[in-house]
Amino acid sequence: AIPQLSLRMVEVISDAPNWLLSLSGTNETDVILVARFLDRAGFREDVFAILDPLKDRLSPDGEIAYLKTLVERGASREYATRWRRYANRLETDREFALYHAVYEAAWGEGEIRAQARNRLAQASADPALQAIALRLQLLLAAHTGDVQGGEQALRQLENSRDDRLQD
Repeated sequence: AIPQLSLRMVEVISDAPNWLLSLSGTNETDVILVARFLDRAGFREDVFAILDPLKDRLSPDGEIAYLKTLVERGASREYATRWRRYANRLETDREFALYHAVYEAAWGEGEIRAQARNRLAQASADPALQAIALRLQLLLAAHTGDVQGGEQALRQLENSRDDRLQD
């Protein structure tokens, strides 16, 4: 279920990352910590905003977070030029592998698209990945204009009580 947050609570939550970053010299570890917080809170545009200025000097973890924002923004060309350096992480980072599946399903060719869609569908049946897989299916639907696919993913999120206001 979606927790009920007052407008004031949303304001406090959205101001917290700026406050946290102002406490230190804003090294990359701090930025990645804030990016993870923002990601979990659903503020994906803010994740992009704090990582983009550092995009040419990110650690592997920072780069993975940045790559995810590129997929969400539909920046397929920039994603395509950057992801290969971290292809080995597709085997160990299941969430990154799902983001990559969205990239392939939206901008891949032929059979690659179908295989990527199948990987997303399989992940939505895995309780550990279900919520993120369904959200990524919504994202894919938005990128490809698949209204029926988006409605189906949203219904599944609602049924599992994993839907959020952002969805």
